[in-house]
Amino acid sequence: MKYAQRPEPEVSAATDVKAAVLSTGVCGTDREVLSRKGFIPPDNSNFLITGHEVLARLVETGPDVEGLMPGDFVTFTIRRGCEACGPCRIGRPDMCETGRYAERGLGYADGFNSEFVVDSAANCVKLPSGIERLGVLCEPFSTVQKALNEAAEASRRLPETGGAPWFHGLRCLVMGAGPVGLLASMALVLRGAEVWCVDIVDERSARPQWLRAIGGNYIDARKLKPGKLSEAAGGKFGLIYQAAGDPESACGLLRSLAPNGVFIFFASGRGMIRSDGSLITGIIDGNQTLIGSISSAPRHFTMALESLAHAELKWPGHARSLLNAEFAPADFKKAYREDPLKNIKTVIDWR
Repeated sequence: MKYAQRPEPEVSAATDVKAAVLSTGVCGTDREVLSRKGFIPPDNSNFLITGHEVLARLVETGPDVEGLMPGDFVTFTIRRGCEACGPCRIGRPDMCETGRYAERGLGYADGFNSEFVVDSAANCVKLPSGIERLGVLCEPFSTVQKALNEAAEASRRLPETGGAPWFHGLRCLVMGAGPVGLLASMALVLRGAEVWCVDIVDERSARPQWLRAIGGNYIDARKLKPGKLSEAAGGKFGLIYQAAGDPESACGLLRSLAPNGVFIFFASGRGMIRSDGSLITGIIDGNQTLIGSISSAPRHFTMALESLAHAELKWPGHARSLLNAEFAPADFKKAYREDPLKNIKTVIDWR
């Protein structure tokens, strides 16, 4: 990785917008891809600009752009569809069937770690007044919104009320108190759920304290005896959201899922999974639903903005406090190599 000079991008299409980058987020996906040197550059290039979580401000719009103007605070969607499969053709590249998509900052398309970026206005998301500075959280929060929306859709199969009301009073477990886990916890609390989060960090550290401030409950897995998780929370969980990449631990949590429950696999990770047929028997006998979820579509960004606005009203300034480690662009190596347990959310400040 290196810090380099490149020509400033220019608006070339009538529907393009140009923005000055204010900040970009660093997430576990960035660190994972970097560790295995998996960043894939765009065609006709030998390097990739990183960064897929962004807050920016428009400086120029093409003549055919409507609803956006210079000065607007914005963020951008990141996945660009293959345009060959049905989901991509209707604006759902997050459900691409061919795998031939590009993702800004992750593979085949440059990201947002630069002074200026240019993109189609169709990929630009305007931030409403009052929560502009939370824009860098919009992309990761949009992936949470998608996953929870998929869970709500799955709940509609139940004889009683499904969909959005299903969350009210539902005992939920989030595996992992990282940024995505905390955002998932916040989204669930806002939906009226009873939220428990399990991790292996000290309960007095920043992440559990942030969680408790929004009404969530924290469990230090190191202090639990095997098989006692649901007992510690008062019963099995109607929803489990796996936001930490430990496959064996994640599958172990399936035994804590209640009948008719929904399990969301969100973080892959590495490692072997050892189990027996009783795990599958439990899924069958419990009428349980397993969902894999990745990426998001524009409507999930809208859902993220609505939830961020709700959170700002309910807990003023609290979502912003997730962003507790800032680095200058020239110090990007420190940002990417920062111990993820040392802080909650790391950002690169381009201002």
